Parts: sequence; structure tokens; C-alpha cells
Amino acid sequence: LELAFAMSVPAELLPVTQNPDNRTCADCGSKHPRWASVTLGVLVCIDCATIHRKVGTHITSIKSVTLDTWKPEWVKRVKLIGNRVGRDFYEHRLRASEARPSHADECSKEEKKAAMEEWIRNKYERLRWTP
Repeated sequence: LELAFAMSVPAELLPVTQNPDNRTCADCGSKHPRWASVTLGVLVCIDCATIHRKVGTHITSIKSVTLDTWKPEWVKRVKLIGNRVGRDFYEHRLRASEARPSHADECSKEEKKAAMEEWIRNKYERLRWTP
């Protein structure tokens, strides 16, 4: 964990950010996610956080790990769920042939955004791969 980031994380969130399961974005796999869906209990990168905000707060509510003040129930939820448990649930029936999109994919910026939005909507809004 970067020292400057670790120093800016509230003490109650340090266990969340230091958990190895939470060191990559729950959606695209980017390193060092700095945002969280406090309703879903997962950490995400800034690009995926932007898409989560488009999906709507009735499904996913995004907060900054360092900039926002967190309610105790949000801290508890992210500690209990985290990215591994979240992926295990929301990607439970994901087949190996269904590749996870990435912001690093070799395509245009617009195509990347569209692919990530489709992925996030399938995962959390449509619950395509849940048990």
C-alpha cells in the first residue's frame, strides 16, 4: 500500500484497504482501488466507480475511501463482504469463456467504457451470474 494513501485512510477502513482481496478493483482488476460501493460491499477503481454511479444508487452507492465520511454500517458491510466474497457471489455462474473486460483492453476508449458498463450492469443490476 502506498504510504501517502495509507496515511489518508481513516483507521476504521485500514483493515479493508490492507486486505489482499481488496487490492484490485472488484470489476476490472485495476490495482489500488480507492472507491467502494457501500451497498454492495466491494472496492472499485475510479473508472468503475463512475460507471457504478451511472447504474444508480438504488443498486450501488459509491463513496471514496479517503474523501468521504463513512457510516458505521458501510464500514461493517465492506469488511464483511470485500472483493473476494463479492466476486464469488456476483460472478458465481460466470463461465471461463466470458472474459472480464478491462480498462487496459486493446480498443477505443468508448468501446472500453461500453464494455465495462455492460459488465457492471450484467453483474449488479441484471444479476446475470448470481447463484
